[in-house]
Amino acid sequence: MRNFRDQCLANPDFAGSVRTLHVSRHNLEGSDILRQLLPRLRRLTWAHLYSLNTDVALLSALADQVNVKMVFVESLPSLSDAPLFKADKFLLHRGRIQCPGIRVLEPHLRRGMQVAQLVIHRPGLLQDEFGLQRFPGLREMELIMGWEPVPLSWLHEFTSAHPMLQKIMFIDQTRFCYCYNLLLLSFTIHFQDQVQKESLNDTFDLSKLVIGRTAQTSEEWHVTGLGVVVKRSLSQVISLMSSCFPKVSVLTVEFKGEDVYHIDELISLLRKFPSLHTLGLRLSFNRLHFDGQEPWTRRRYGGSSKSNSVKAA
Repeated sequence: MRNFRDQCLANPDFAGSVRTLHVSRHNLEGSDILRQLLPRLRRLTWAHLYSLNTDVALLSALADQVNVKMVFVESLPSLSDAPLFKADKFLLHRGRIQCPGIRVLEPHLRRGMQVAQLVIHRPGLLQDEFGLQRFPGLREMELIMGWEPVPLSWLHEFTSAHPMLQKIMFIDQTRFCYCYNLLLLSFTIHFQDQVQKESLNDTFDLSKLVIGRTAQTSEEWHVTGLGVVVKRSLSQVISLMSSCFPKVSVLTVEFKGEDVYHIDELISLLRKFPSLHTLGLRLSFNRLHFDGQEPWTRRRYGGSSKSNSVKAA
C-alpha cells in the first residue's frame, strides 16, 4: 500500500487513471493510506476489498466518494462489528449465517448492502418466517446440512422474492450418513423410489445436490448438479441418475471401495447426461484402467506410500 501511495503522489496522472482497485489483507495503516488517497483517485469506480478491519472512516469515505459506484467485499467479518453506515454501494460476496435465528446481516441490508452468495449452516433450524427475509442481489445460496431434516416450506416464498437467485446448493457434511437428508428433499423423491426399487441403497452416497431455475424468472426448479460417492455398481448408479436428473450439467464422482472400472465404461455412462459440461473425479487413479493397462499404482517415496487423488474439470 505504501508503494501505491508513493506512486500516486509522485504521478498525479497515474492516480487519475486508476479505475479499479483490488486491495488484499491490510492493517489499519493501509486503510488510512487508502482513505487519504481517495480524492486523488478521481476515476476510481470499482473497489474490491478483502478485509476492511472495521475501519469505519474508510467505509464512510468509500460510501461518500461520488465516482465510486461499487465496493465488493469478500466476507462478513469485515462488516459484522462495524457501526452502521450507508451501504448502498457495498456488495457482500459471501454472507454466512451460522445461527439461523440471529439476523447478523439485517442492519446493513436495511442500509442498502447487497449479498451475492448466502451460506446457511444448520438449515434444519429455519422456520417459515425465513421465507419473508430479503437479501437484495442474492444469486446463489448454499445450505450446509447436518443431522436435522431440512423442511422447505419457506423455499417457494423465498425464491419468489429473489428473482436473481439462480442456484441453490444442498451440501451434506455429516460424512457418516451421506445422502440421508438429501434423499428426503422433494427434488429427489422419484430418484429415491427408483433406488429402492433397484436395490441400490448401499451402492453409493449422495454428498451434494444443486438445483437451478428452468428459466431466469421461472419458479420451476430442476437438479443441475450432483456429487456422488460410488461404492460399487457404477453402471447402475450413473444410469439411474442420468434418467432421473437429465438436466445435470456439473457432476462430481468420488470412487470408494475395491471395484475397478474400465475408463471407456465411465465415458459411455457420462454420455447419458445430455447437458453435462463439467466433470470432477476424486480418488480415481486406483479405480480406472484402459486398454488392458492396470490402474495407476501408488508410487513409493523412501519406503513410504503416497495415496493418489485427482480432481479434474
